[in-house]
Amino acid sequence: MKKTKYISRLLTIAVAAALLLAMIPITATAASKVSFYDGELYNDSARLYGLQCETSVADFYDKLTDKTPTLKDKSGNAFDSGSDDYIGTGMTLSFAYSTYTFVILGDTNGDGRITTTDYFTVKRNVLGKYALSSAYAKAADADCDGSITSSDYLAIKAFFKEKTKIEYVLKTSEETDPDWVNKGEIVFSGDKATVSGTGVAAEGSSVTISAGGDFKVTGRSDSAMITVNCDQKVKIRLAGCDLSNSTGPVINFAKAQKSFITLSDGTINYLTDGASYTTSGKATLFSENDLEIKGGGALYITGNYKHGIACDADLAIENGQITVMSAKTDGLHINNSITISGGTLNVKNTGSDGIECAGTKAGEKGTIAISGGKINVSKTTGTGIKALGAVSVTGGEINISEVETAVKTSANFGMNAGKLDINCNGNGIKAIGTVQIMNKSAITIVTQNDGIDGNASVTVSGGTIDITSVDKTIQSDGKVTISGGTLTLTEGQNRIFSTTDEIEITAAATINAK
Repeated sequence: MKKTKYISRLLTIAVAAALLLAMIPITATAASKVSFYDGELYNDSARLYGLQCETSVADFYDKLTDKTPTLKDKSGNAFDSGSDDYIGTGMTLSFAYSTYTFVILGDTNGDGRITTTDYFTVKRNVLGKYALSSAYAKAADADCDGSITSSDYLAIKAFFKEKTKIEYVLKTSEETDPDWVNKGEIVFSGDKATVSGTGVAAEGSSVTISAGGDFKVTGRSDSAMITVNCDQKVKIRLAGCDLSNSTGPVINFAKAQKSFITLSDGTINYLTDGASYTTSGKATLFSENDLEIKGGGALYITGNYKHGIACDADLAIENGQITVMSAKTDGLHINNSITISGGTLNVKNTGSDGIECAGTKAGEKGTIAISGGKINVSKTTGTGIKALGAVSVTGGEINISEVETAVKTSANFGMNAGKLDINCNGNGIKAIGTVQIMNKSAITIVTQNDGIDGNASVTVSGGTIDITSVDKTIQSDGKVTISGGTLTLTEGQNRIFSTTDEIEITAAATINAK
């Protein structure tokens, strides 16, 4: 296997929180800082953490870099941006394609304050006399250890009695989690693997994991396979390995409550499958269940049989450097959803699509949400990014080149922030439904076909768009509305087309010809 030379060690963000002695550190897991707020605000599974109690709606809006979302109370009533009301747990912030719920640590009733009421609520929960749920349970878990205990209500009590702050601290190292108490190690060497830990066994270089836990993997083998088959969460921590398998996948999460791949900081890891399989699996790295990839290392994947990475459920990429060097079909082939919030994802040399979210057998889901990170897709025979469901871009940087259609969705495409750079032969952006581009979107398209094509409609209300096209720059079978933003288009307005002749361009939009 020919290895790509690793130029420099992958740099990761190490966040250290130096708290005053009077502060009580509160940590959370798997979170990333949002791009639409000028302050400490973090997204963890569509929940927003980081605001202090008694933060007014007006103060929050002042720090929003994107003024379009709607802020609603827990009953669904919208706030005026100048309101003096406090933001509380359970309130929501809604964009066109995504909705977030606020969690104010210590505020368990949603009034935006921390009082004796919160203290007694958490204490009653601990005593089994009251049951908190959803965002309110998250707010009660003051030490974010996954359970509500006496330490949580003592932290809340310390706030209103001694005025010690409850601080949210972004945790970049692995979170403390009872699922990872069982720790094991798998070391490959040629045609053998040595293992330790509970629920892990090796036969030659074939390893089976039958119990949940955190398993570190190192070494080199040309006949390696790791199969996971259990009902618990399993984390495979790649810590410097070069593994290939000529007769199947290298890592096969056949069954798990949830699958995790962690790339240990500073390590380089290689996975290569065979051209034919004698066992189950669809990709070099395959998971039947939800798959989460993160870490501060690098992973290089070659898919000789079918896909590079495949998952029959949901895929989340939080950070790390992931490169699909080549794949016989799709670089990434996911069924339910793809969520990318950070890291660098490179996909190239694929026999079909670069990244595809195909949906379920019932034709459902198949959504892609990109809020951060950097994505590079090039040299695909098919589409760069393809989805059965909606494609939403709220941040990050996406570069797509040497493909046919760059982005294609059978539903809607929406973008309100981030950068999208396209150089393709087919359509730049193709949506069977609507296309909406707004706010801080920055799009550059060079194409031999149409630039943006939204069958139902195309709406541009902000951002910057630069399109060089042989055919139409913007086209729809429905209405085209351009009410804002700066657009630089081949022949200006002359290449904007609507099958129904519904084109509305307001004075707030700037359209330049080239």
